[in-house]
Amino acid sequence: MTDIRQVIAERGFMRANEPACGAGAMIIALCTELKAAGINYQQALHVIAQDIDIRAVHMTYLQLSLLHCPAIIIQGITPAYILGFWNGKLRNTQPVP
Repeated sequence: MTDIRQVIAERGFMRANEPACGAGAMIIALCTELKAAGINYQQALHVIAQDIDIRAVHMTYLQLSLLHCPAIIIQGITPAYILGFWNGKLRNTQPVP
């Protein structure tokens, strides 16, 4: 934790990035370890978490909100999805009988 303490001392906070957050277990574990080390993660940690499954994004949002952990939680979508106008394509399709 010495390096983390140094980063927090210099910057005022640390950052964590979780590219496949699931329900947020790794970030919760990080919060738990920081708290055990005497570091107030609610003031010294900023998280960016991402997942492709919207349910996972919602679970992480709920978990980190309950922990009062400052975070941005993103549903990851590829550039091909956006450039291919898939929102519109999917919205305009008829259900398969």
